[in-house]
Order: sequence, then structure tokens, then C-alpha cells
Amino acid sequence: MVNRARFVGPRLKPGLAYAISKNFVHWYSRYLAARFGERGARVVSVSPGSFDTAMGRLEENHGAGDLVKSAAIKRFGKPEEVAAVIAFCASEAPGYLTGVDILVDGGTKAGQEFARAQKKQL
Repeated sequence: MVNRARFVGPRLKPGLAYAISKNFVHWYSRYLAARFGERGARVVSVSPGSFDTAMGRLEENHGAGDLVKSAAIKRFGKPEEVAAVIAFCASEAPGYLTGVDILVDGGTKAGQEFARAQKKQL
């Protein structure tokens, strides 16, 4: 992986690092769920999209604003919205939920996926 990263230009390295780390979190959540599920542990990861926080707004002019434009819900998320998802996951209600990533992005990934599909059809 490190060897391949050498061939990526400096502008792409942050994106590559982000993708690698995000994939690791997804994998590790599945790994821990499989390893500790028999003991009653439930493991999920939560992937937030663009949120209306000081840090989130710093990214607004560096890609996050464009992501929001392509989202199904065309606004920044509220911190309490991702907090509600985490609180739900931590409760007993989703007792059979484990080994997954929960994407809380206002439909950004869905919007991008279908926008790409439409471009291919044209």
C-alpha cells in the first residue's frame, strides 16, 4: 500500500489516506462484531457526512459545500441528528444490529451515485 501511494501525486494523497482509513474502520467494525458477537457485543461504525459545526463549516469551501449540493437533503446536518443515530445504536432497540457502517450523510452518497449513473446514460 505504501509503495502504491508513492505513485499518487501530492494532491491525491490526502484523499487516498482518507479512503484507506475509512475502509479500515468499516473492516475493523465487522472484525470486532464477528469476534465479540458471541459475548453479546454489538459493534457499528458511524460515518457522518457534512455537519453544521465549526469544523464542518471550515470544509464548506473545500468540497463539503459541493457534497451538500449533490445530497438528497440539501443542507448540512445538525450535530443532534448524528447524535440521535449514535444514541439509537447504543440503546437496546437495535439488538440485532452489528458489523455494519451507518452512513449519516443526508443522502450524499446516494445523490452522487445516481448522478454518475445518469451521466453514463447520456
